[in-house]
Amino acid sequence: MGTILDAALEYARMGWYVLPCREKPGASYIKNGVEIIPEEKTPYTPNGLNDASLDEDQAISWWTGHPDALIGINAGKSGLFVIDIDKKHVNGLDTYSTWDINDTAGLQSHTPSGGMHIIFSGTGKSSTNRVTGIDTRGEGGYFIAPPSKILEGKYTGEYRRFGDWSKPPGIIPDGLMKRLFPENTTEYVRGSSTTAIGMKKKLSRTSLDFLVNGAMPGERNTMLFKVAAEFAGCGYTIDETRDTLTFPCKKMEMSTSEFEQVLIHAFSKPRTPSIPDSIQEKIMEGGKDVAGMITFEEQAIMENAVLACMMIDNGSIPVIQDILNFDDFRVRRNQIIYMSINAMFLRGMKVDHLTVASEVAKESDKITLDDIAKLSTQYFINVDNAITYASIIKEKASIRRLEALLANKDKYLKGSLIESISTLEKDVADIALAGGAKSTIVLTASQAVEMVAQKTIALASGQIQQLQTGFVDYDNRIGGIYSNEMVVLAARSGEGKSALALSIVNDISIVQNKSTAFFTLEMSTHETICRLICQLTGIPYKNVYQGKMENKQWDLYTEAKEKIAASPIYFDDGFGMTVHEIRSKIRKLMDKNINLIVIDQLEQIRGYDGMKPHERFDMIAYDVKNLTKEFNIPIILNHQLNRGIMDRKLHNPEPILSDLNQAGEKPADQVWVIMHQKDEKGNILQSKVKLLKNRNGAKIEFAVIFMGERMLFSNPAREEDMHVFETKEENDYITSDNPYQDAVNAQNQPPW
Repeated sequence: MGTILDAALEYARMGWYVLPCREKPGASYIKNGVEIIPEEKTPYTPNGLNDASLDEDQAISWWTGHPDALIGINAGKSGLFVIDIDKKHVNGLDTYSTWDINDTAGLQSHTPSGGMHIIFSGTGKSSTNRVTGIDTRGEGGYFIAPPSKILEGKYTGEYRRFGDWSKPPGIIPDGLMKRLFPENTTEYVRGSSTTAIGMKKKLSRTSLDFLVNGAMPGERNTMLFKVAAEFAGCGYTIDETRDTLTFPCKKMEMSTSEFEQVLIHAFSKPRTPSIPDSIQEKIMEGGKDVAGMITFEEQAIMENAVLACMMIDNGSIPVIQDILNFDDFRVRRNQIIYMSINAMFLRGMKVDHLTVASEVAKESDKITLDDIAKLSTQYFINVDNAITYASIIKEKASIRRLEALLANKDKYLKGSLIESISTLEKDVADIALAGGAKSTIVLTASQAVEMVAQKTIALASGQIQQLQTGFVDYDNRIGGIYSNEMVVLAARSGEGKSALALSIVNDISIVQNKSTAFFTLEMSTHETICRLICQLTGIPYKNVYQGKMENKQWDLYTEAKEKIAASPIYFDDGFGMTVHEIRSKIRKLMDKNINLIVIDQLEQIRGYDGMKPHERFDMIAYDVKNLTKEFNIPIILNHQLNRGIMDRKLHNPEPILSDLNQAGEKPADQVWVIMHQKDEKGNILQSKVKLLKNRNGAKIEFAVIFMGERMLFSNPAREEDMHVFETKEENDYITSDNPYQDAVNAQNQPPW
């Protein structure tokens, strides 16, 4: 995060009111004859937390004067509610663990005393509770934010972020306020709102969001009316609604008279509540049986939410397409909307409530613009939740199909027993396949041996072939890559991971004319094709990229461009994709007979936010490995070597599996590492690829020639270059005239 000042400015930009607090006890002074020593964590400012500000110049001035000051956040002024779980007097963590609170939407930090802060969006009072060990910071309170560090005092140390802080804090979860203040409280909860007195219906997420964030200028009166009308429909009195909505309206600087006018209008006639968002509890508690617990009304809500996500975040459309068919939707209206969204997306159109309404009008005059606009404004879910909902909708559709199959039993009672069972098995298998169900059969020892024998015969007869990479020594000794293998290709940054992967694609697709897919999450497709042209022609990459070439080079450029255009390579340069998105794109390529997939690189794949890096990379790598099994296609996954390898005493250190950046090697079938032997000036003398892991063969190393200017790895052409170098000791440098460069030059003679 940088300096404390950088962090304070970041919080201010988030809308959190900051103030500097003492990092150690202050100088003593006398007040009314009593010596006062300001304690650590108390504000430096004369008016305490009331001086908290969003002004960046003010923050710079404060932290210039006190560079080590703790970052205080005025909770109430920032619209935050914080629970402070203490361990100093009573172990509040023990108390809190018994409350069964879903706090995953909160931002968490560890305190120097061993406690924890959990930060939510919302309002509440500040309190101290020595019985439970759980205090709160809200109106009239402040808390210390990471990475503040107490230098002196009773508890020294740093406030540390825990988990994912990339998103704003979620709203106060169900049940928390009732636990904290059981006598008299109004709950602001995730997905619902209830009061302690009287039975109230649950509020929609839109209303809960309004309580935290208010509304944009120009939309204040409209949103206030909608929210107040929903309060009326959910059973709140006008006084209860006024008390609850006063704070967000003051925050929006709405006048009292304007507020009262809208409120009275909202309560002028009977209202009905919005559809409650109460499904999450079933999803969290249901386990494998969650689809069976979801009612028709709840499924309709989930369908609406999925459609809303597709219109709000067009990046979710291919992911949802990969899960759902139109007839998986139960609500007919939603089937039509879903088909329209898919048709628009395939035509490259922008998808929002206006464009969808126009498209839907071609199919039905019963679905209005207002119907579709309500979807976009009523539901706010991210892609991960949409995937969960879509998967449940898919399973519900499969259950309906299974019920229909069982109801049509006469179909399976015709003919012989064998015929009836075969027909039933086929229909059940079709339903399972359409629903994405994957089942495995436990084999007896004899069945397992028979299966292996059949695969061995298929391999020996050539029915199952390994994919040749173009590197002769590797292909001769290992045979190539099997169809369900994941190869992790590792190297330090700038050592040629992308170049080696692209060299393999070059050979497979341009030389062997087999289909490949190249997913580059770092480079653009423009850069990738320029590198391929560079490999094919020998023209320096800079000249190709900038188009500064001589006449003969332009001829070679055109020839290479035509070769690439005619090749069966499929390029994708989507930035920050998830494995779900990559899977969706692979599925759409299945009719292209893809022989190899390259993903460059693991570190750029999104997913499992909030986990530690090594855990995140492991999970993503396992997901990529599952793609090889699902599609029966080998995948090369580029991955970074740990920079710590250079801290070893050897001048040209040999990498080991743990040198992979954090993790990712566990699910791999093969791990290739690019190694260069260099002189003291950093010039490459020799290159090789070392297999640190090979589940289905020997761990070997094979010599390669790296033509840096062409960004190409190739086979050694001379006998002396086929020797695989060994690691030299620290002072055992090779100081010749670089015979490796002679080998490169021998293969890199420009054709012009």
